Amino acid sequence: MRSFSLLLLFLLFGAEATAAGLNQRDWLINLVDTLGLSFGLPEEPNDADYLRLVSGERSLRIEAEDHHQREDYVSVNTFRSFGKFSGDGWVNGVSKPTTAHLRFLLPHGGTYQLSARLRLPGHQIELGGKHFSTDAAGNHFSDIPLGEVTLSAGEQEAVLYLPPNGSIDYIELTAPNLFPIAPRYGWDLDASLTADDLAITTLRALNLERFLPITPQAMICEAEETSEPCGSRKTTIRHLGAPSAGAWQRAGNAATTVKLSFESPQRGICLLELRAEGKQPITLTLNGKQRFEKTFPPYLKTERLGVAPLEEGEQHVTVALPPRGGVDALFLTPLDSSAQSYLQLAGLSEKEPTASDVNSLLTLIARLSPLSTLP
Repeated sequence: MRSFSLLLLFLLFGAEATAAGLNQRDWLINLVDTLGLSFGLPEEPNDADYLRLVSGERSLRIEAEDHHQREDYVSVNTFRSFGKFSGDGWVNGVSKPTTAHLRFLLPHGGTYQLSARLRLPGHQIELGGKHFSTDAAGNHFSDIPLGEVTLSAGEQEAVLYLPPNGSIDYIELTAPNLFPIAPRYGWDLDASLTADDLAITTLRALNLERFLPITPQAMICEAEETSEPCGSRKTTIRHLGAPSAGAWQRAGNAATTVKLSFESPQRGICLLELRAEGKQPITLTLNGKQRFEKTFPPYLKTERLGVAPLEEGEQHVTVALPPRGGVDALFLTPLDSSAQSYLQLAGLSEKEPTASDVNSLLTLIARLSPLSTLP
């Protein structure tokens, strides 16, 4: 249920009361609640729990030695005879099949890729109403992909069926990160709340930064200039469309990746467009965090991917191509990230925000939030 604890306090002070008594922590707590993300919080959340939610991170490793239940008929070991392990140890079964239960909190709902680090064949896992089994593990620990599972935020339980003497180090859930929500210079939870904080975080929560004014300082990252083609090859063929600089990178008969890099002269928000071709979806990952997926026609075409925050300095891009797919160039157009542009788009002034401003923004977020329909 979405509650508006601070909003009720604002109304008591009237529409013209200022929000001077509020800090970024107050806004963060109400923002998370209004976005409907509170299901991903523990019973007694701390600052780190709230910050993790708005970071958008959707990778979670559940260490078996930390999350199995006391009544499970298993043991925790720390020797490395079966290979490296993460965390403080690993869980081992007994001489007959046994069951273990891993209980954990999932901050964000969505569709995740499930994998596990296992030893010996014959493991089975139940999670999110789905059953996974694998015989791929050998005598030493190895990472085993299991499949896709859709989960809601909140408390989860993974039931593990271990074969005789089977072992598990962890299970891992990964999904594309959500767009991070943060003020211009990051969260400083004890700092006073400003109109700029409200404008930026509101627009990011509602995925509205794409409507910021476009600036003329466009950048082009040519794929054929990559130093890491990773299985693709440079080509100059033009019957699939004219490449932007005369050449482009194309995959062979197998899927492959192309790694690109470029320098961002300043921090800010950028519009990303990719010129590519392929009958299957192409995935672009920026700095190992943000992921964009788009289906292109079987000829070179420029498609808009979305917006992304960039820090000043070198940026790294990985483009995953399907068989016979290709990539020509990545076009980056900085958007006007000035305080005035954010304030204008959010409908705020440069003055100290009032309770009415906060009230209006919380109501807007509650009505328009895209986070209620996560992939």
